[in-house]
Amino acid sequence: MAHALELFFDPDSEARIKRVWDRLEAAGLPSLATRTHKRHRPHVTLTVAERIEATRLQDVRDRLTTAHLDVTLYSPAVFQRSGVLYLSVVPTLALLRLHQQVHAALHDSLVAPWGAYSVGAWVPHCTLAQGLTREQLAGGIDLLHDQPIVEAHVTGAGILDTKTGEVLPVGTLRAHPS
Repeated sequence: MAHALELFFDPDSEARIKRVWDRLEAAGLPSLATRTHKRHRPHVTLTVAERIEATRLQDVRDRLTTAHLDVTLYSPAVFQRSGVLYLSVVPTLALLRLHQQVHAALHDSLVAPWGAYSVGAWVPHCTLAQGLTREQLAGGIDLLHDQPIVEAHVTGAGILDTKTGEVLPVGTLRAHPS
């Protein structure tokens, strides 16, 4: 089991990503829709740790509620030797700054954090599928070569229990500025 702090999207963006999951499933490629607990939502993960202490999240909540964040989900890609197919996320200064601030706020709350999500090592992404074979990854890239760019607004965040799929809401991000 692990905990992941995830950013969630507006309903329209979430629906667009779920349609990508549906395309993968229709082609015989298992997506996050049918992975593990089957309760996944489209997301960008800011950090993963064996445990995130939920009692010390006020600073994270404060940072999230003052943030306004739009992200661009750009192109399909894979992590080497991982079986993970994802949409790349353009690493804007605002996104990288939020990632750094959240890590600073969570410093004492992370138990056994995963290094791939640390500041300076993180590759922002929106996972589409996990546990794929090399052939499935190639098929997924081929299937999604024409995937339209998704401009998404981040609306909230939560801590996912990767075993059960339960999400502890952490914060709501600001709406679009007027």
